Amino acid sequence: MISIIVFISVYGKQGASGVASTASTDIQSNHPLLMETSASSEASSSSGHQTKPFQLSLKDHITQELEKLQQKPEDMSEWLKAIAAPYDSTGEPIKLIHADLDGDQASDEWACVLYESSGDPQAGEFMQRKAYGAVISYKHSRFRLQTFDFPNVNFSRANVEAAEDLTGDGKPEIIWVSVNSGAHTSFSTYTISTWTANDQLDMLQGSAEMASVVKVEVKNGELRLTGGLIDSVGAGMWQRDFTDTYRVEQLALVMKDRVFADSPTPYHLLMDGLWSEELGHTERALKEFKAASEKKKASYQPYAFLFGGKLVEGGIDHDEEVEFERVIQNFALLRRSY
Repeated sequence: MISIIVFISVYGKQGASGVASTASTDIQSNHPLLMETSASSEASSSSGHQTKPFQLSLKDHITQELEKLQQKPEDMSEWLKAIAAPYDSTGEPIKLIHADLDGDQASDEWACVLYESSGDPQAGEFMQRKAYGAVISYKHSRFRLQTFDFPNVNFSRANVEAAEDLTGDGKPEIIWVSVNSGAHTSFSTYTISTWTANDQLDMLQGSAEMASVVKVEVKNGELRLTGGLIDSVGAGMWQRDFTDTYRVEQLALVMKDRVFADSPTPYHLLMDGLWSEELGHTERALKEFKAASEKKKASYQPYAFLFGGKLVEGGIDHDEEVEFERVIQNFALLRRSY
């Protein structure tokens, strides 16, 4: 059986160029799809505005081309690129991850992200990029296309992060990520798809979200994300990098732990304890509450406070800082008593 997983990301954009450059797709000039695209591009140039390279949507076009296939293409990457590249006005490269999703040691599956542009800004239309998740499977000499929607993709980027076993059945799941970029910070959303026994692509419940991701890894069947810093002005020195751990339980992605990079003040130790308590790590939480209740910070100079409704740099108002520390320590003692 041959399967190809395709994720096509959505991107909304006002006033962007709608011209699709076939020269940047690296498709052979004698390819029939390129010949059709070139003719369309010439018609677009003569009319003064961009037209779609095909009358069909990318999803329908892939389905149509699959019906013509009798066997697996020699280079699946080039086959997909030939169909998909003319639909993407940005010419973003196609990334493929090879994976044996059904675990039969004999099939081929690929995961990738594809983009489809639509709209004509020069004609007053809103420019956007549609997104479909899709699986192309080959069984009993027949290709089959399955599709799914991807969350949080408007005004974003997307990618295939990895193919790793997260359920313990010996077969890999696909880890997908979409990135929503704000003015200062990028927020990543990770979702998981699995391949069922009857050759169905199934999206698991739940997602993992984090700002400013710096590391993604799968260890002992768990998804671990590191990052979390907000880059916006005023976010401040109080925030820290942390690592979130997720596990697949009952066909859902569930957060199991959060561990911070460091804990330099009683306040940080208190936050550590509250997160440990929330996620069911009771013994660790008690230790962190104890440490918060006993720790003394020599100087708060790198930090900032809001005292009396005014933003005050650390190290200036010693009496207020002492009171702040006392309140934190007392609250930590209160949490220990529960």
